[in-house]
Amino acid sequence: MPKNVLKSMLRGSWESLLAVALVGAFALVFLALFAVMFPAGSGLVDMYGQMFGRGVEPTQAGRGPGGPVADTTEPDTIVATLVSISRSVKKRGAEAIEWTAASEGMPIHNHQAIQTLARSGAVVALGRHDEMTLEENTLAVFTRPEAENGQGARQSSLLLIGGQVRGKISSGDGADNALAVLTSVGATTIHPGPKSPAQFAVSVSPDKVSTFSLYAGSAEVKVAGKTLFLSPNQAVTVDPSGVAGQVELLPASPEPVAPADHAVAAFGRLAPRVLFSWTEVGGADGYRFVLARDATFKDVLLDKHVATPQFVHGSLEAGRYFWKVGSLRGNVAGLTGPVRELLLVRDTDPPGLALELPGEVRDPSDFMVKGRTEPGSQVFIDKEEVPVSGNGEFQLAVALRRGVNMIVIEAVDAAGNSSYEAKYVNGKF
Repeated sequence: MPKNVLKSMLRGSWESLLAVALVGAFALVFLALFAVMFPAGSGLVDMYGQMFGRGVEPTQAGRGPGGPVADTTEPDTIVATLVSISRSVKKRGAEAIEWTAASEGMPIHNHQAIQTLARSGAVVALGRHDEMTLEENTLAVFTRPEAENGQGARQSSLLLIGGQVRGKISSGDGADNALAVLTSVGATTIHPGPKSPAQFAVSVSPDKVSTFSLYAGSAEVKVAGKTLFLSPNQAVTVDPSGVAGQVELLPASPEPVAPADHAVAAFGRLAPRVLFSWTEVGGADGYRFVLARDATFKDVLLDKHVATPQFVHGSLEAGRYFWKVGSLRGNVAGLTGPVRELLLVRDTDPPGLALELPGEVRDPSDFMVKGRTEPGSQVFIDKEEVPVSGNGEFQLAVALRRGVNMIVIEAVDAAGNSSYEAKYVNGKF
C-alpha cells in the first residue's frame, strides 16, 4: 500500500476519534448545565425527566375553548394560552436550548416552559373560565392534557420549579376540572366546588421550600407517601427533604388605612413622600405590599415584603396608582386585602389670595382681616394658623398697636406652594 494512502487513512481515523471525543465532551457539558439549571437533591431532575417521557404519564396542563384537548403525547399539543404578559417573559420548548421572548396570545405547547423575570408576570388561560397567574421570577413547565376519566373528571397539571403560581379552577360543564401542581417534593390536586371555583396558590421559595395554599374549594397534597387534605383558608409547607409541616390556617387579610380609597394628593416640584398604612394582623410576621399603575396589577411597580404595617414611598411621579396588601407568616401568604386607588397630581401654581381689610380703624380690637384662598389650603396671619372654610374663606380679628403695624398673610396649598401678602396699617388711637 502506498505511503501517502496509509497516511490519509491514519489522518482520517484520527479526525474521526477527535470528532467523537468532542461530541462526548459537549454532551457532558450539556448535562452539567442541565444539572445547574434544574438542580437535583430532591428528585427534581428525575421528575422533569419522567414528565418528558421516561415512563410516568404527564397530566393535563390545559383545556381548549371547546373542552379537553386531544389526549396525545405529541410535543406540539397546545395545552394552554398565554393571554397576557408584563415586562420580561420567556418561553422554551421541550427540545429547545435557547430561551426566546414570549408574546401575548401565543399557545403554550406540551412540555413548554414559561419563565417570568424580576417585576414581570404572566396570565395563562387553562380554558374558557380558568386561569393561572405566574408571579415574578417563576419557572413552570406545562404538560399535555389527560383524557377524561370514567367519572367525567378532567385534570390539568404543571411542574413548578421556582416562584409562585396562583389562580382559579371552575367546575366547567358539571365535570370536576381538577388541577395538579407538582414541585420537587410533592404535588397537590385542587378541586372546585359544585357551584364555585377553587382558588389556590403554590410557591417554591429560593431555599426550595414548597408551600401549598388553598383559598376556596378543596385540595389534597401528596408528599412522602402521605396525603394531606386542605380546606378553604388552609396551607401546608414542605421542606426540601420532603418533610411536611402541620396544616395551618392562612393569616387574615389586612385592611387598608391610608391613603383613603380614591384619594387625590397634590405635590409641588419635589416628589411626595406617600405613607401607605394598613391594619396590623395578629400572628403575621410580615406583609406583602404591591403597587401598580393599573387595577389588574399587570403593570406592577413594586412588590415588596415589609415587616411593619406601613410603607413610605418617596419617588412616585404624577399619575394614578393602585395598591393592595397581604399578610405573611413564614412561607405562608394570605389573600391580599381590598384594592385601593390613589391619584397624585403635580401642582406648581401658588394658591390665589384675596384680602378684605376695613377702611377705618377706631378700636385696635376691631381690625378684622378677611379673605379667600384656594380650598384646602392653610392660612397663617402673623404666623397664627386661621381656620379655612370649605370654600376657602377665612377671617381673624387682629389687635393693632399704636403706630404702624405690618400684617403678613400667607396661604399654603396642599402641594406646598405659597402665596404672601404684607399689609401696613397705621393705628391711630
